[in-house]
Amino acid sequence: MKRIRVTGNRRISGLALASVLLGGAFTPRASEAQSSAPRLQEAIDVAETHGDCVSAVKAFEEIAKVSDRSLAARALLYAGRCYERLGRMQAAEVYQRLLDRFPEQRRYADEARGRLSRLTGRMPNGGGLPALLFARAIDVPGQPYCVAITSGGREAYVSHNLNQAVTVIDTATNTISGSIAVGAYCSAMRVSADGARVYLNCYPETGLRIIDTATRSVRTVEVGGPARGIAISPDGKSVYVAAGEGGLRKLDVATGAVSVIPGKGYALDVAVTPDGRRLWVSYQGGEPGGRPGHDPIAVFDTETRKRLHLILGLPYVGGPVAITPDGSRVWTHAWDACTRPTYDHLGCPAGATTLIHVIDATTAKLLETLQPSGDGANISFLFGGKLVSLSTGEKLLFLETRTKAPVAAAAGALV
Repeated sequence: MKRIRVTGNRRISGLALASVLLGGAFTPRASEAQSSAPRLQEAIDVAETHGDCVSAVKAFEEIAKVSDRSLAARALLYAGRCYERLGRMQAAEVYQRLLDRFPEQRRYADEARGRLSRLTGRMPNGGGLPALLFARAIDVPGQPYCVAITSGGREAYVSHNLNQAVTVIDTATNTISGSIAVGAYCSAMRVSADGARVYLNCYPETGLRIIDTATRSVRTVEVGGPARGIAISPDGKSVYVAAGEGGLRKLDVATGAVSVIPGKGYALDVAVTPDGRRLWVSYQGGEPGGRPGHDPIAVFDTETRKRLHLILGLPYVGGPVAITPDGSRVWTHAWDACTRPTYDHLGCPAGATTLIHVIDATTAKLLETLQPSGDGANISFLFGGKLVSLSTGEKLLFLETRTKAPVAAAAGALV
């Protein structure tokens, strides 16, 4: 079974920005007496000169709340530009917000309108959410499999099906800036919040591959098995690894120590809640407590490492796990639980080819089961969780997360 995963991690620039960021210019509740114009210029410098859009966009969003309409509109425009550079669909949302709130600010509204028209289409169901339609193609060798974008939006890392290396792309020029030999065929990637490291799944190789982005050097940390699934804690201090037969492991980033989170079974994927308090783990192979075609899903407390919930009986072959940005829902792909002849298909809807289970993150109770077309796996939440994209093997399917209503998107869309 082939896994498809797209990650969107971002990079924060290095220590050169520390004096700017620690100077208080970006404190969310800065005094109203402080002039907004200098704050806006500092944010523009951080974005344009230093390339740190992650830090700058927070300032732009805050400045957009001031009473000076010209400054607020300009801040929103720069926020939209930053989101574009980061590859985030929030760009279209911000441009529309500028047009709705500040139509009289012609200079900024005209640019926002032009950028919006290039980026988006309108949902036929009137949902008001823009969908990104087109993206530029970049030729890379070796069948690109997964892409991770660093937080400043200045670099992208690409793994390959036919190349034991990771390609580095300069996003400013859309050209290849380097290639990093990793000694294995790698797929899924996660980038640390500070952009210092890229963590790689290089199945069937054992261990967790780690790229130092400053030196582009590679090392391997043994975790008791292949790094089938990777999740980074919100504070960046821990990396959780679903290590196949090695179970669930935790890497302490500061010390490099690897510890075991107790539990049985072949751990396939792992996700951490936005508050960092819970781990959701999908298993294959029937353990713990499952059976063929009905693999278990477990929930662990990250502090005590105790298992809180064990979900059994669903038609499920452990697949990718994704948690909504608000932490309220868990979506997981059931793979071929309803199509493989050797499974009993109990609980499968008539004619179902693939399933997405939507689970309440607090109670661990199944809320509903979706039947998207195709056989893909990746689940990505967009617009702060308002929109979800599902890779179906042949295309991307967009749904409104709340209503599950499909959203039209052009062929070849890229999220």
